[in-house]
Amino acid sequence: MKNKLFMIGSIVAVGLIATAGYSASATYEKANLEAEDAVKIVEETYAGDIVDVDFDHDDGKPKYEVEYTKDNKRYEVDIDATDGKVIKNERDDHDRHESKGKDVQKANKKNDFITAQEAIDIALQKKSGFVKEVEFDHDDGRYEYEVEIQTKQGEYEIEIDAVTGEVLKVELDD
Repeated sequence: MKNKLFMIGSIVAVGLIATAGYSASATYEKANLEAEDAVKIVEETYAGDIVDVDFDHDDGKPKYEVEYTKDNKRYEVDIDATDGKVIKNERDDHDRHESKGKDVQKANKKNDFITAQEAIDIALQKKSGFVKEVEFDHDDGRYEYEVEIQTKQGEYEIEIDAVTGEVLKVELDD
């Protein structure tokens, strides 16, 4: 009896995990736009410095949330991942982002940092897949991009030095 209950519980657990995996996979498949496309749309339309790119879905609709800075102000743009249309563009008044945005703008004016697009290209050379997130960050005394890529093997986090473009770490998240 205990073996039967254990087997039934195991089958249900595997089914739930498979369903969750399929659901996440189906969301990525609905996205016709890659992160690189979302970055390009924001750079061309708003001429800002990209700080963060996240893949998300609201009500089953895939979208990219792209944060950028311009004139010492931070903005967030939502882009429909199926057709590339801008859903919203609004100023982000969160104080916690202020210094990061100013650092990116200051460095980009001096051309000290690689762009978010260059970081994506470097990361995709290491692991091909679906770019879920790109974040500009100051970590361990250096500026870096953290790029998350979904592959068939799982989700990889790739850290790239924002000055040199050197790959610092490639890690499969558990």
